[in-house]
Amino acid sequence: MKRYARCLRPVFLLPILAFCLFGCDFDKRQFIDVAKNTYESFYNGSRAADTTIDWRVVRINDDEVGRMYADMTTDYERAEFRKSQIARLRSICNMKGWNITNVREWKIKDRGVESAIVAADGPGGSIAISMRKVGAQKRIEAIRIK
Repeated sequence: MKRYARCLRPVFLLPILAFCLFGCDFDKRQFIDVAKNTYESFYNGSRAADTTIDWRVVRINDDEVGRMYADMTTDYERAEFRKSQIARLRSICNMKGWNITNVREWKIKDRGVESAIVAADGPGGSIAISMRKVGAQKRIEAIRIK
């Protein structure tokens, strides 16, 4: 009986090992994809960045944008504020000469259990996007462009 148990052990351990190797990497890839897609969306001026940025807590280049957003009372004010912040991000990137093709090398800079900082290099600078898992979604909490 013990001999059969030894033979079955790899059958039970293989799925656990596969999950750790590939499942964790899948999550890492999602963090990178969300950061890159958000960068592309605010660079292009699309509204997709609205859904990935956590507007109530976000910091942009150390400015407490989330606090200003939380103090707003109407949906109209909030929508206009989001548009202006996306335009601000696009403007910062344009001033640096960045575009979608020359910001590359997207990678995980730091990783926690439920969070990650994704970084990329552009000409003469870099971008770091801090994210946290909220349920099944990755939400952006900070964007720092240097």
